[in-house]
Amino acid sequence: MRGMARIQSLRERLAEALWVAPAVGLLAAMVLAALTIEIDGGIAVGDGAVIGFGGGPDSARSILSTIAASMLTFLALVFTLTVVALQLASDFSPRLLSSFLSARISKMALALFVATFTYSVLVLREVAPADVPELSVTVAIVLAILAVLVFVYYVSEIAQSLRLANIVDRAGAATRAEIAAMADHRGEPGAEERERERGLGAIQGTEAAAVVHWPDGPGVVTTLDLDGMRKLAGELDAILELRMAVGDFLTTGAPTVAVYGSDRGLAPERVAGLMATAKERTFSQDPAFGLRQLTDIAARALSPGINDPTTAVQALDQIHDALLRLGGRRLPSGVLRGPDDQVRALLPVLSWDDYLHLSLDEIRIYGEGSLQVSQRMRALLEDLAERLPAARQAAIAAQLRLLDRAVEAGFVDEDDRRRAGLARG
Repeated sequence: MRGMARIQSLRERLAEALWVAPAVGLLAAMVLAALTIEIDGGIAVGDGAVIGFGGGPDSARSILSTIAASMLTFLALVFTLTVVALQLASDFSPRLLSSFLSARISKMALALFVATFTYSVLVLREVAPADVPELSVTVAIVLAILAVLVFVYYVSEIAQSLRLANIVDRAGAATRAEIAAMADHRGEPGAEERERERGLGAIQGTEAAAVVHWPDGPGVVTTLDLDGMRKLAGELDAILELRMAVGDFLTTGAPTVAVYGSDRGLAPERVAGLMATAKERTFSQDPAFGLRQLTDIAARALSPGINDPTTAVQALDQIHDALLRLGGRRLPSGVLRGPDDQVRALLPVLSWDDYLHLSLDEIRIYGEGSLQVSQRMRALLEDLAERLPAARQAAIAAQLRLLDRAVEAGFVDEDDRRRAGLARG
């Protein structure tokens, strides 16, 4: 049980690590070189067989040396461009760096260049005056051509990924994917609130038998082992109430889980095994992180030093779509039940009202006095009011009232105030 959350966290760290793909490429190159050299060794010298490359040893050495040197140049360029891309992405929001580190094209390019370099060096040492590994040299030439094509594609993708529209869309796509992956999204929208009230009723009026404190060092909660929580609570015949959520920061010794019922056999290490921490938040089990990224982009664009309301509107476009998806489905209630349908764990979760405040409050405050932002926010809220069910309307109406007050405070001229009150997408 201890390993599930840690394994998921390890997967996320490896997905962002730039060294994994090159290491795999190096090993693959070693295996490929051994295989092609073995095949070349089985071909009798002087039997007239030619497999691809038909030049002499000097030509083979020259080609392989050139390929190896060019791959080192490509590697240096890829690392340089990747660092530049990360620096530019951090200008929009430092929290965007994880998505750039996870980009497949960068890893594919690094893996191929390392593999081609390694393969060429290994084949080079096999070239002898009387024996040229023709198949191996041919494969090296093919890898070099493929590397050139991948490098051109890589440069194109890096240039495209740094376009503002693509950066915002990347954050929006990750948010949509996590919303779709939420486990408890079926049923009537708003039913999660009633389910949570029933779940909290199971511990209402009782005192916790024990409170488990976090035994490890500080970090941000990135993964929760929900099945492990059900299993542990079932073994104890107890209810576990988590005092933190995915995305929260845990300090050393922080109260983490309250146990209602029997706590016999419960060790802090068992609780620690139900969750994983890291230095920063990730998208895993945390759709609010995507909304946080989009809000950061909009807030930075609306800062006095940048003053770019159009970028804020682009972020609001993605927020609009995410809120429609969230509001149109049943959100997680934070109540975990066992096979016997008894409440086994209670997790802190965000409500529909929380998601609205997270997505819109800062943009409304920083965008006060901006016609574009006010008009886009009104269009967003009116569309939500028209398309979402009754259970979501009270929070939307509250946001519209806040927007009305912001427009009233942000525009002195009556004509500007009237225009700011129009809904425009």
